[in-house]
Amino acid sequence: MLPAALRRDPIPGAKYYQLSISDMYDENRLILASKLLTELVLVLPYDLLKSVGFYSWKIRARDDKSGITLGNFNNGSNTTWMEFSVADE
Repeated sequence: MLPAALRRDPIPGAKYYQLSISDMYDENRLILASKLLTELVLVLPYDLLKSVGFYSWKIRARDDKSGITLGNFNNGSNTTWMEFSVADE
């Protein structure tokens, strides 16, 4: 069954998040980068993921709205890529 959303518990100290999803079998092609979110919940577009697909997602946690592409916590902090798969329906 295709997931309707990706969810995770809040990261301490973070006020905003940006989530990225990549296709693991298409040279890790980025298929979605979210807008800035206030909760760790990303509702997925209906046709984004494919059945029997292998994906990874990453979270960028932030404590303010500036400098989204920078790497330290004040300006952005990335998790490692987390893998997941979608089973055949």
